[in-house]
Amino acid sequence: PIIPDIDSFSGKSVTDMTRLVPRPAGQFGFLKRDGAALRFEKATAPVRFWGVNASADEKNTPEDMTLRCRYFAKHGINMVRQHPLSSFLGQLRDGQLDARKLDTFDRWFAELKKHGIYMTWSVFYGMRITEADGYPPDLLKELPQEAGGLYNTYGLVNVSRGLQDLQCRYLKAILTHKNPYTGLAYKDDPALAVVEIQNEDCLFFHFPLNDLTAGKPPLHAKMLRTMFCDWAKARYKTDE
Repeated sequence: PIIPDIDSFSGKSVTDMTRLVPRPAGQFGFLKRDGAALRFEKATAPVRFWGVNASADEKNTPEDMTLRCRYFAKHGINMVRQHPLSSFLGQLRDGQLDARKLDTFDRWFAELKKHGIYMTWSVFYGMRITEADGYPPDLLKELPQEAGGLYNTYGLVNVSRGLQDLQCRYLKAILTHKNPYTGLAYKDDPALAVVEIQNEDCLFFHFPLNDLTAGKPPLHAKMLRTMFCDWAKARYKTDE
């Protein structure tokens, strides 16, 4: 029977698919592309993922996390997507991430891994920066300003090498962080199956291309035109 309450995880359940989710996640090595399929490096057959968005939550106790993971595994879910990672962890401050939020996230990742559930990171949407990040002041002024001294880089990372470097710095900080609950840095943990380098905010999605072609914001638009002209001159040499 369907009981609208916290799952009792009855051993009599005919829909429990926990047995189909090998645990812990990562035991078959890193995920690789195999033609049109995905395959773990130590596996002979491709893998299929049944995934959901399920972010870390600071309100969740360790017991809550375990309950969520058991529920996912019971329903055959073997992939969780953290979207976006940077919104949960916050900004880098003096090269460091917020210790309390990082601890929550580390615990959530480890609990998922223990239950055979891999993780996808959607890292930015879009990235927020501050004056302390060192982005040129004249370019920083063109970014939409938010509360707490934050500036939204949405879309412009596609044309600004400076913003790309800041995203790489952020990603390196979290990838090289050692999770105390797994004993591994994230870059060395095959339970991290996928990292989305970019989510949605591109020149061909929503507004950035329209604004830039209209000359807004002006310095970033000039940056795009300059790069295109430099490329065209190198490629074609002459007008003819």
